[in-house]
Amino acid sequence: MLFPSKKNVGAYKATDLAFNKIMGKYVAILDSHDYSHPKRIKKQVEELEKNLKIGLVLTKYKCVDTKNRIINNLKKEKTISYNNFNRLFPCINLACNSSAMFRKKFIKELFFYNKDLFYSYDYNFFLKIFKFSRIKFINKFYTFYRIHCNQRTNTLKKKIIFKENLYNLRWSAKNGLINRGNILIFLKN
Repeated sequence: MLFPSKKNVGAYKATDLAFNKIMGKYVAILDSHDYSHPKRIKKQVEELEKNLKIGLVLTKYKCVDTKNRIINNLKKEKTISYNNFNRLFPCINLACNSSAMFRKKFIKELFFYNKDLFYSYDYNFFLKIFKFSRIKFINKFYTFYRIHCNQRTNTLKKKIIFKENLYNLRWSAKNGLINRGNILIFLKN
């Protein structure tokens, strides 16, 4: 179901409004400037249906410009093993907001976003899910993340991005998601 807004109310408010209308078991987010492969939703639902311990399903993504030309892949083309993904994810965001599908129950249990975060509120939410359930990473490019000049991440100062990345690293460490093994895998990649 789509919940289009009649006016631009911002990402946080639009997400809040949509979350209050959700009726299904799962939530898939697709930011207005991004798009998905036609099989994305089906594949993510299949993963959630076959394993109740999975709370979040993410896919690989490719960056595209305003004319849908592939710019580059922020995340390497190589396949990331399940174990490496789960070790790397608490240290670095390997997904984009539009590649996520999660169980609806997490919206109320974990609160979707931290209003103090401007850049990484989605990643912070994904980390919270990871603390209580498993994440399935689909090693296929099912999401296309559009890069454009008016994008929020292009207007944020590097200092803010650095502070938020550090905040999420600390959160992961404090909540037992990071250990020596995570750091060694992170440094190798």
